[in-house]
Amino acid sequence: MDYHDIDDETWEKDFMKNHRSRSQIQRLIRPEKIGRFTAFVASPDSSSFSEEALRVDGGLVPTIF
Repeated sequence: MDYHDIDDETWEKDFMKNHRSRSQIQRLIRPEKIGRFTAFVASPDSSSFSEEALRVDGGLVPTIF
């Protein structure tokens, strides 16, 4: 497939299907999502987490260790 001639949405779907088929959400994570996650972790709202390994990977990695 020539990726120069397709729109971003089609490219993303094809990429996820062919290269990240194990991803649970089947889409790329947008930078603003990472920003919101980071803001949450840095906020008082995350006080219930203690020394946790938190991931933003779309469910791609079956285990952190």
